Amino acid sequence: MQHRAGACGRKRRPATLSEIFWICLSCSAAAECNPLYIVAELLSTSREHVTLWVWPCCSRSAGYSQGQSVEDAPFGRNWAAEVLQPPRPRRPRNTGALPNRLLGALALLRDPAELDGEGLGRAATAAAREGLDDEAWWAALTKRTKELSDSLAMHDVSLILNGMARSRRLDKQLVQALLPRICANLVYLTSAHLAMLASSVAKAEIHNAQFTNLLTRELKARLMEFHSSMELTMIINAVSKLRITDEDLFRRFVSHTQSRMGTEAFHVRDISVIVGALARVNCVDATTMSRFADGCVQTLPQATPLELARLMHACMSVSCHAPDLFTACVLQSREQANSMDPSGLSAAAYAFGQCFEVADVSHVRYLQKIFRHLRLAAVSSLPLFLPREIVSLLKTYARWQITFECGHLRKVAERMIATSSQFDLDSAVSGLHNLALLMQRNAMRSERTAALGAAWEACLQKQQEICCCLCGLQPEPMSSTWQPC
Repeated sequence: MQHRAGACGRKRRPATLSEIFWICLSCSAAAECNPLYIVAELLSTSREHVTLWVWPCCSRSAGYSQGQSVEDAPFGRNWAAEVLQPPRPRRPRNTGALPNRLLGALALLRDPAELDGEGLGRAATAAAREGLDDEAWWAALTKRTKELSDSLAMHDVSLILNGMARSRRLDKQLVQALLPRICANLVYLTSAHLAMLASSVAKAEIHNAQFTNLLTRELKARLMEFHSSMELTMIINAVSKLRITDEDLFRRFVSHTQSRMGTEAFHVRDISVIVGALARVNCVDATTMSRFADGCVQTLPQATPLELARLMHACMSVSCHAPDLFTACVLQSREQANSMDPSGLSAAAYAFGQCFEVADVSHVRYLQKIFRHLRLAAVSSLPLFLPREIVSLLKTYARWQITFECGHLRKVAERMIATSSQFDLDSAVSGLHNLALLMQRNAMRSERTAALGAAWEACLQKQQEICCCLCGLQPEPMSSTWQPC
C-alpha cells in the first residue's frame, strides 16, 4: 500500500511505522482518504509490505493546505508539523570566539541600543558582576542612557550608575546630566537605590550643593530605613566623600551602625570601609573604633591585604591601641604574603606604607613586622618581578624609609640587570634613585663589618652595571670605597 501525503516536489523518503500515526493526525486535511481507513489498513498489513512515502513540509502551514486555517487544522495549531521538518536555525547570541558555556551571564547581554530603561539597568548590573571589560559595550551603554535620560525611572538610573561605578566606567557628564532629575526624585527612592545613587555621585567626584543638602535632609529623615551592611557601607562612604559636614548626622550613623552590628554580623570588608570613612571626617574616637575592631575578629581571616591595611590605617589615625587586632593583622598578612603575586605584593606594600603617616610609636613595630614578611616574600619570588613591580616596591620602601637589607638589595639589583631591556627611561631613573636611597639608609644605620662591607660593594657594583646596561656602556672596575656616612 502506498499513500501520498503531499505534492510539494521535494525528495521523498520511506517513513517508519511510528511516524505514520503522526502523519495521519497532522495531515488529515490534505489526505486523499479517511485517516482512520489508513490506520486500519496499516494495522492489518505487515511492516514488510508497507511503504509510506512522505514529502517534507514546506512551512509550518504545510499540514493544512486546501484553504484551511490554523484553527481548523488538527489540534488547533498544527502542533505536529515540526516533527516533519528540522528546526529553524537560531541566530547565536555570542558573536565572539568563546562559547556561551564559558561566557556565563555575559552571553545574555544584548546590544545596549536595543534595550529600554529596565534592560539597561539589568545589563549594567550583570556586566559589573561578571567583570565585563569591553570598552565599546560600555560606551554604547552610556550613549543609550543619554538618549533615554528624560524617561528613565530612578531605580533604573541607580542600577545603571552603580554598575558603571563598580566597573570604573562612570561617565561624569552623564551623572551631571542626570543630577537635576535625581534631586527632584530623591524622596521616592528606596534606601538601597538612594545608597547606590549617592555612591555613584561621590565616585564621579561631583560636588553639588543642592544635591548634598537634599541628601542630608533625606538621610536625617530616613536613617532608620538603612538595615543591611551593604546599604550602610555605601551611604556612609558616599557621605564622607561628598564633603558633608553635619556632625549630628555622622553621630547618628555611628550609633545606628553599632546597633545593627548587634543584630547582624558585619564582614570585615564592610567594617574596614565604614571605619575608614568615619576616620576620614574625624567623627570617631578611639573607644568607638575599638568596638568596631572587636566586630571584625570573626571574619578577619577572610580579609584581603588592602582591607587589612585600610582597617589598620583607620585605627591608627585615631590613636586606637588594639594589640589583639594588630597582632591578628600581622599574622594574617604573613600568611597571605607567601601566596601573593608580584603586583599584589607591591600594592600591599604601598597600602601598608600609608599607615606610617598616621602611626604612633607603639604602632611602628607591627608595621615593621608586616614589611619584613613582604620583603621576604618579594625576594623569594624575584624571578617573577617585572620592572613595574620592582620600581613600585623600591619606591614604597624608600618613601617611608623602611629597612631593606643589603643582601636583598643586591638580589633586586641583579633582577634589574636581568630585565634591563624592559626598562624605559622613567622607570629606570626612578628605580636607580630609590635603590640609591635604600643603600644610603642602610649605610647610615649600619656599622662597619666584613660581611656588610662585601654586601655594600656588591650593591655598588650592581648599581653601576644597571646604569651601564641602561646606557649601553661597558662597566668599569670600581674601587672599594664603602663609607657608612
